[in-house]
Amino acid sequence: MTRVFRRFPLASYFIVAFAGTWLVVLPLILGKSGLGLVSFDPPALPFLTLGAIAGPALGALLVTHAETGMDGVRRLLRRCGLWRVGFWWYVLILTGSFLILTLSAAMFSLS
Repeated sequence: MTRVFRRFPLASYFIVAFAGTWLVVLPLILGKSGLGLVSFDPPALPFLTLGAIAGPALGALLVTHAETGMDGVRRLLRRCGLWRVGFWWYVLILTGSFLILTLSAAMFSLS
């Protein structure tokens, strides 16, 4: 698998990101509110949020590890922690998507 990741890094990233996202969102799709194939009904927001983060993060970590090893993964994770803008921009980014999702869900539930 590492050889495939090294030979086709961009395609490997997109395939792993796509598959990782769908694996996390799959319980939501198969639940009662989705296709109804399983008997439980998971809450949507945690699965959608985790799916949006887990797939691309998993793809980045796996392809980086295949390309550059653990040193590359450490560099990647270290760069994720660099603060290049003000604190309030991070607050806006981290809470903004949640607020937009909540407001849009509230608008649709009211109609």
